[in-house]
Amino acid sequence: MCSTPSRNAVLGMATGPRHSACIRSWCGCTRRGRSTSLASRRSNLDEYVGLPANHPQSYHYFMDEHFFQHVNIPRHNINIPSGTTSNYPAFCQWYEGRIAECGGIDLQILGIGTDGHIAFNEPGAL
Repeated sequence: MCSTPSRNAVLGMATGPRHSACIRSWCGCTRRGRSTSLASRRSNLDEYVGLPANHPQSYHYFMDEHFFQHVNIPRHNINIPSGTTSNYPAFCQWYEGRIAECGGIDLQILGIGTDGHIAFNEPGAL
């Protein structure tokens, strides 16, 4: 798990307790001095609309507390959707462009809920 790829990969990740084991693994590799270049560029999957980044229930706050404080990722390489933008369509377009600028997502980590949902997309909703 802690091998070093030959280039910096882009990790996409959903946020929340289901991913805690994965997050702890990357943090553990970093603490042991191993490069985790899969985490060198990071894009989050989602955020709650209306919650600022410093709100304890926001995904931004969760990732700061459980991941970003424990790994060496430059802040400019962290991409998390805004929950408080005044123009969500424009922000989403910018966010998609930012991911494209980074070369796309190389590895996307998702969780599947007990009813089969991925993120907040319930089965049969799409």
